[in-house]
Amino acid sequence: MLNRKGDDQLMMTDAYRMLYEIEVGLRECAEEIMNKHHGPLWRRKLDEERKEHFYHTLSLFGKYEQLKAFFTSPERSRLYKLIPIRNKVCHMKLLSIEEYDFLVSCYSVVTSSLDDYISSAQSAMSPT
Repeated sequence: MLNRKGDDQLMMTDAYRMLYEIEVGLRECAEEIMNKHHGPLWRRKLDEERKEHFYHTLSLFGKYEQLKAFFTSPERSRLYKLIPIRNKVCHMKLLSIEEYDFLVSCYSVVTSSLDDYISSAQSAMSPT
């Protein structure tokens, strides 16, 4: 059985993994969809700076019609509440159990939306 320090380490490692999957998944999805709808120079066309910040990536999903369908407004609000949790993980500050549970619930929302997108994209590409 792990001691408290070992439990904390496992929780924080898992938290980092979930945040990584959320951030990278959302960034790649936004890029793919916006490239498909507006071309590879979509950022220039839409006067959108390339920023790698989590806040900026989330804002794309509330700003552009092609991305708005991914999350409801309450879901987007919940995802914005991840920012302080993300910052704690990135600065190696221990999360509370409540923060970790909140991250898990957000991870579930994001992965479900991304899985739905991937499934629909694969269905659209398969011959009927």
